Amino acid sequence: ENRNSPAQDVEDRIRLRGSIGTSERAALYSVGAAVDCTWDFSWTGEPLDELVITGPGGSVSMAGMSPSLPITVKGADGEVLRELSFDAPEHTAQPMIQEVVDCLLRGSDEGSNVISTAANAIRTASVLDTVLENYYGGRNDKFWERPKSWPGLSK
Repeated sequence: ENRNSPAQDVEDRIRLRGSIGTSERAALYSVGAAVDCTWDFSWTGEPLDELVITGPGGSVSMAGMSPSLPITVKGADGEVLRELSFDAPEHTAQPMIQEVVDCLLRGSDEGSNVISTAANAIRTASVLDTVLENYYGGRNDKFWERPKSWPGLSK
């Protein structure tokens, strides 16, 4: 469903419902557990980032996309049984970002501790351009300004 940008072929509110089946990789037995998830990127109320897992014995809630909320365990009656708080972790990309900055300051990627280089980035960009060629009808211009000409939208 697209609530905010109906002219665009994207969804800003998604709902997933189902039940868990068998899996040899499951850490816990959960066959038959119901799943009901909603991602609402068009929400206009107070910002909310919460993942709640509910079962017959209670619930567990936590932040879905950020380290801002504690993990809260509640009993079936809603009483808080336990709350766990954590310090926000260092940004996981920080070492890579620092390495890129260091390479730019040095003017070279020689001596870099990572395997990603400018050559890797150029090769990746070339692969993406090739893969997306048929969808956008080329990406050598300001293709984002001409969405009506994208061959991929008509399919």
